[in-house]
Amino acid sequence: MPGLHAASNAIEQLQLIVSSLTEAASIDDALMQDEIEVFDIAALLFEYVRNSQLKHEDSILRYYGENSGIYVQGSDIRIVQLLDKIKDNAVDFALAGSEVSFQLDMSHAGKVVIRVKNQGETIPQERLDVLFQGMISHRPVKSGSPHLGIGLYIAHKIAQFHHGQLQIANRRDKQGVEVVLTLPRIDR
Repeated sequence: MPGLHAASNAIEQLQLIVSSLTEAASIDDALMQDEIEVFDIAALLFEYVRNSQLKHEDSILRYYGENSGIYVQGSDIRIVQLLDKIKDNAVDFALAGSEVSFQLDMSHAGKVVIRVKNQGETIPQERLDVLFQGMISHRPVKSGSPHLGIGLYIAHKIAQFHHGQLQIANRRDKQGVEVVLTLPRIDR
């Protein structure tokens, strides 16, 4: 029955919308309740990319950087949540068969710098200026799921909570987009 199937799809989409809006509305309260600890961001990122590759068999995800020994303070679960939001965008916007790279570096100021790059469509400057506001989406429609642009809003909130900075820009070579997460490093 086509009418029943369409109604079922509409209900599923409404549930996804309500879930996304609830996640965005509760992120500040949730962050305040999270347990803060020092954790190895290099080990986390290495494992994250490896596990994400298993979930995204049609994509090429690569990690470049140390496998351990670089520490930050915060919530490792929230950093994974932030990475999921960035990764989902990078994969969705990447050209088929191209690499999504995750690169971990140290800045001269002692900061941890994580760069996520894809090759694909660039983002018009007027959209770059408002991507973290929420309810702004530039995602192509690859599935029937609604995309409200809340993921980057949540990622931005998580970065701020960790005393970090999240930036999105078109790559200098104009071949895609680069997301840069900067976090304070903890010496151990």
